[in-house]
Amino acid sequence: MMRVETLRQNLAELESQREYVGEVLLETRRSLLTLENLDKAKAGDEILVPLGAGAFVHGKLVNPDRALASLGSGIHAELPTAEAALRLRSRVESLEKTSDAIGQDVSRVADEMNRINAIVESVYGGA
Repeated sequence: MMRVETLRQNLAELESQREYVGEVLLETRRSLLTLENLDKAKAGDEILVPLGAGAFVHGKLVNPDRALASLGSGIHAELPTAEAALRLRSRVESLEKTSDAIGQDVSRVADEMNRINAIVESVYGGA
């Protein structure tokens, strides 16, 4: 029975990780879509700037050809918008792979729990 409890804890942790990765993936896709749509904008256009948690402020676009992009480890650099979009596309792909891997782990753990529960039920007759 201790094995089932450990599996339950693992499953809860995996679900939490999957939820977090899903949120980051959604935010990254949103940012990518914004960058991809900048080619339709021009300097001086009024835009909504996301602050996070669904909050925005009005702003004016200074240079639609340049964007700040994460290089990792909290370091950002100004890059051409197309290059920043390429970095985000790569991040989306990586997050999708991570999400898929977590999903496979969730299935594996859930299958193991079901297998153990079936054994317990057969031994104890469902009591």
